[in-house]
Amino acid sequence: GVIRSKGIFWLATRLKYAGFWSQAGAIGKHQCAGHFWAAVPKTQWPDDARSIDAVWQEPNGDCRQEIVLIGTNMDRNHLTQMFDAALLTPEEYNSSPTDWERKFPDPFPKWEMGLMA
Repeated sequence: GVIRSKGIFWLATRLKYAGFWSQAGAIGKHQCAGHFWAAVPKTQWPDDARSIDAVWQEPNGDCRQEIVLIGTNMDRNHLTQMFDAALLTPEEYNSSPTDWERKFPDPFPKWEMGLMA
């Protein structure tokens, strides 16, 4: 039932980078959206950082999953289960973030800096 989806995502294997996801019908694509602000020195932040502050949560700053789904007759429970299955478990999350990059497989191709670069 998902007709359109888009947003940003954070991979445990690419801690500094925001991924961008876009899907319409059967066509989906992903690319690098640039760095999360958490990976950028504060001296390079915009003077008005309210939009950053609005999404900032310790300990990961603005690194997050934020994907919007549009559709008809979507199975919310099934979609939620699929998204939840892609997240780190609490045990994995509590391990060292530097271990995430080494421990988990990364099936994505190398990203070239994209939208926000």
